[in-house]
Amino acid sequence: MSRTIGRDAQVLPSSDSGVELVYAEEYATLLNRSALIVRVKQPFIDWANAIDDGPKAILETYEPTLMLIEDMEDPAEWKRVEKRLWKCIFEYQLANWHRDPIEWPHPRSLVMFRQWFDVELHLGVYDTCDDPILET
Repeated sequence: MSRTIGRDAQVLPSSDSGVELVYAEEYATLLNRSALIVRVKQPFIDWANAIDDGPKAILETYEPTLMLIEDMEDPAEWKRVEKRLWKCIFEYQLANWHRDPIEWPHPRSLVMFRQWFDVELHLGVYDTCDDPILET
């Protein structure tokens, strides 16, 4: 029989080794979200540097973007979700560098999105804070 402790955590009965196992939920709550880490590639850097006379974008130091997306159970689901989200992600990245959509590359496509960005999918997203998430 297991017992519940702390924040949605469970301690499993002692194993033959006498060690109790604690679920991770004691330390973090699993959210009903998946996450993407979006990293720009060289074509984005080239565009950013051509469009702006200010400080130059450098691929090696350009900070990736973390985005929460719908909860997915399997990485294969990403292909379906990507078809729906690529334009939003692309435009967010462009707007983050240069706000005038007239200056953005046209036309944009899913193929271009994949040439300009690396996307890393994470299925398990955990919240380690007790404070509520606030939209700003």
